[in-house]
Amino acid sequence: MLKVLRWEFNLWRAMYLWARGRLRGQAPGDEPIGYADATAPIMWALIVLNAIEIPALHIMIPWATVRFIVDLLGVYSLAWMVGILAIMKVHPHLATPAGLRVRYGASVDFTVPWEAIARVGSRIRSHQGMQTVRFEDSTLAVGVGSQTNIDIVLREPMALPVPKTGGQPVAELRVYADDPKALIASVACKRSTTGTSAPAKQPTP
Repeated sequence: MLKVLRWEFNLWRAMYLWARGRLRGQAPGDEPIGYADATAPIMWALIVLNAIEIPALHIMIPWATVRFIVDLLGVYSLAWMVGILAIMKVHPHLATPAGLRVRYGASVDFTVPWEAIARVGSRIRSHQGMQTVRFEDSTLAVGVGSQTNIDIVLREPMALPVPKTGGQPVAELRVYADDPKALIASVACKRSTTGTSAPAKQPTP
């Protein structure tokens, strides 16, 4: 029950922050890197269809009590879908002075220090199923729409606070970014300003 209430709170908070044009957890010097564009068209389509469905059902249902309940459920469903999109928009990845903060909504949030990164490259990978987080053969994938497009190889395997890993060390990280070139450039810039250096491969055409 507590988990459900926390999820509900995160949805409404995300909608509030999105309406205010604010990001959650962004400190001065942090550069946001979005990942929601891959799913945004689908979410907007569902939002529009739901918005059309609410008045249509209101007109079609003749019973006042049933109509009120259906209206209420329709509005809540609409808010829920807007909240899902908002929660991804206000929790982008962040290139911080300390490292790359990888996020997915409010459910995934960890930072990989710059000095722990050996190299970064771009490669589109598709994954079967709808799981956002996958861990296999020391590779942790945090995908969007069953895809990742950034490969991050670590200097040494390290434990990350992600339940899916079961405490096992991660040697490679795969994530999704709306603009892979921007993420790679941001990684290179942050690493140069923090005194660390490692090759950052440009995106594969």
